[in-house]
Amino acid sequence: MIEVSPKELYDFLSSKGFKYFFHANTVRTSCTLIHQKGLLSRGEIAKRELPMTAQLSDDIDKEFDENMKNDSIQKKMFTIHNTAKRIPFKKYLVEIILDDPAVEVDGVELYPIAKQALASSLNEEGFSTDLLKMRICNNCFCKDNYSSQISTDELQKLFNP
Repeated sequence: MIEVSPKELYDFLSSKGFKYFFHANTVRTSCTLIHQKGLLSRGEIAKRELPMTAQLSDDIDKEFDENMKNDSIQKKMFTIHNTAKRIPFKKYLVEIILDDPAVEVDGVELYPIAKQALASSLNEEGFSTDLLKMRICNNCFCKDNYSSQISTDELQKLFNP
């Protein structure tokens, strides 16, 4: 497997004024990335037949990847275009932030299930479970979003391993 040097990525992002790189994903896909000890493109995850959560944007992402993303999108994110490459975490993984949706599905709270899945994945791969942090919400819309704007099926997709 060909890898992108984490130092090269770090140096590039630092030269552009970035201090941290944030990557958002579902619990299932995050566990897969932890087990792979690095970031993989969705195409590579699919090729390896690894667990990941289907996203509504998958078809659009494929189209943009093939046709190269427009400037307004590229200014806010970047994409791993060569699906055979991996960006290893090594010492560059600083923390994993998990939302607490404060929602129960069929009488079961989602946060403890998600936290346990991520902690187990970290532990199995030799990462410290201290990397896992709960996101502290201050005056944001996420509680309302999780409790009344996202369907039960979507919540399970986001938080279940």
